[in-house]
Amino acid sequence: MAIFNYQARTKDGETQTGRVEAPNKKMATDILHRHNLIVVAIEEAKEVPIYARRIKFFERIKSKDIVIFSRQLTTLFEAEVPLVTALQTISRQTENMSFREKISEISADIEGGTSLSDALSRHPDIFSDFYVQMVRAGEVSGKIDEILNYLAEHTERQYEVASKVKGAMLYPVFVILSFFIALTVMMIFVIPQLTSILEQSGQDLPLLTDIIIGSSVFMRSYWYILLAVVVGGPIFFVRYIKTDAGKRFWDRAQLNLPIFGGILRKVYLFRFAESLATLVEGGIPITRALSISAEVTGNTVYKEIIKEAQREVQGGGTIAGALVVHGDIPPLVTQMISVGEQAGKLVGVLKNVARFYQKDVDNAVDNIASLIEPILIVVMGLGVGLLVVGVMMPIYNMAGAF
Repeated sequence: MAIFNYQARTKDGETQTGRVEAPNKKMATDILHRHNLIVVAIEEAKEVPIYARRIKFFERIKSKDIVIFSRQLTTLFEAEVPLVTALQTISRQTENMSFREKISEISADIEGGTSLSDALSRHPDIFSDFYVQMVRAGEVSGKIDEILNYLAEHTERQYEVASKVKGAMLYPVFVILSFFIALTVMMIFVIPQLTSILEQSGQDLPLLTDIIIGSSVFMRSYWYILLAVVVGGPIFFVRYIKTDAGKRFWDRAQLNLPIFGGILRKVYLFRFAESLATLVEGGIPITRALSISAEVTGNTVYKEIIKEAQREVQGGGTIAGALVVHGDIPPLVTQMISVGEQAGKLVGVLKNVARFYQKDVDNAVDNIASLIEPILIVVMGLGVGLLVVGVMMPIYNMAGAF
């Protein structure tokens, strides 16, 4: 495959430039023709010097980019700006180059006669099945403006909840990592200097001091093993959780984490209730809505539970009846869904469940943020205290002996 730079005109006479990937120039021209573009000039892109190449890692399309895109598209659509013009406007304002190119491709597809939902579905790594199905439902029902507004609000709520949880987990991870780096420096460079002094004294060392010295010797003697574990461990772990068995193990382990496991359960329940309510309200059949919601949760455990509920509904059962047998689903949720199904007010009940868990997550994260700092201070204080006592105790004994 090669990259070709092109200059073309639209059917309205506007000049458009860009890049297209194709095996050869003829196929690149055919691709542009299928998008109703009149090719003015096309040539293979020359290899860019390494210093000028774009680093794709820094151009990853994040959840925040989708949130901004959804809100901008909703605003322009409500202002009755034509869809293609709206997408072109958003593309010009998007800072992420990769996302800008994707939006331009979507705009070109729509200009060539493709529907918005089909254009979005060509980029599954950016727009989830949930997003595409909601847009398709809006196109079928003629309520695309309402659906886009739903999507904008939905993506914002999902992003806010996920950001709060990540923010709460980031601080303790950073502090603990900093502590272990400082501890490693002490064990490798500081403790050996003190060890020689203590050994020359000839005194019997306390057990705690022996453990500290032994740990220091091990780290200096077998540093390559520790380095392999520190570097290779995360690489192996990341690859492992990408497998089906690894993902299932990690998703279950997350739910059993102290403190954070309870919060993550609430996040997954929020995603399930919010997504299912939005899909059903958008006119998606309940079985299809359950299938999409299962993917949206982001956790294998809850995905399997919801898929089981989907099969139950297909067989004539109820959602609540399928969920009630699982301990990972609180009785509150199954009871409310049961009431909603019986009263024919499932969407309203699911929205209430989503609002409840959103507030619950917000409160839990705020409480953790206020408690995690003193807990970390106490834990690290104990660690540093043991290290200091283990080192200083024999030194004081030496001073007393003299």
